Amino acid sequence: MSIGLKLKKEREARGLTLKDASSKTRIQEKFLDALEKDDLALLPNPVYVKGFLKKYAEFLGLDIKPLVEEFENGAPPKIEQVIAIENKEPPPVDSEKYVKKIFIGIIAFFVTVGIIFFLFSALYKYFTGIKKTRVVSQQKKVKSQAPVLNIQKKKPSQKANVAKPVLKNKPIAQKPLPKVEEPIVAAAPVSPSQIISLNLVVSVRKNCRLSIKADDKLLFEDFLIAGRSEQWQAKQAFQLSVSDASAIELRLNGKKIRLTGRGARNNILITKDGIKNRF
Repeated sequence: MSIGLKLKKEREARGLTLKDASSKTRIQEKFLDALEKDDLALLPNPVYVKGFLKKYAEFLGLDIKPLVEEFENGAPPKIEQVIAIENKEPPPVDSEKYVKKIFIGIIAFFVTVGIIFFLFSALYKYFTGIKKTRVVSQQKKVKSQAPVLNIQKKKPSQKANVAKPVLKNKPIAQKPLPKVEEPIVAAAPVSPSQIISLNLVVSVRKNCRLSIKADDKLLFEDFLIAGRSEQWQAKQAFQLSVSDASAIELRLNGKKIRLTGRGARNNILITKDGIKNRF
């Protein structure tokens, strides 16, 4: 009796199907069927078949050793694979092509750096031009808002050239009218808060962003270019913020006041006494 018949007979005696045996042994059903039919062509490598046989025989309660010996004696001869390794020498390195590739790579690198530098310089010029245009337009706007005094010369009245008629007869004396005294109305006192007592001049040393308020009213908030000088008035106090304290010089009512420090300074309070508080 062959190995496959022994396995099949024992399985059927236990009342098991191939599906039951496969789920218990975790061996695919097609391999168990091939073992029972002694069909080695459907089985994988003999090493795996030997392991399947041991596990299946153990599951069915058969003696493993004689079954394995019978399988080894009747198994097809093993085919040894011979791997031939050829000793091939590496191809010679073409140093000229290698140098050319390096040279081309260096040129491509510098071209890329030049393009990037050109783009950044173009963007810088573009945004600088926008800022200058905004400043010029703001200056024009300030000039256009300045009051224009329209002084018209009075033309000599034509009546002045008309000769006054000479009255030959003496004028009739008229009694003077009684004088009516007009009530004296006292002028309303001027509130100190209505008097402009502060005059601030800001001279710009280098480009910076400036924000200035007069009596909590925003007067200016924009970039200033180096060399400019601006003047503002207030009644009580100025509130100033600047992106760089070292970029501006302040004069309050003609007197220079010192703004110490560097970098951004916010909410600087300036009164008639100078820089009163620093936040």
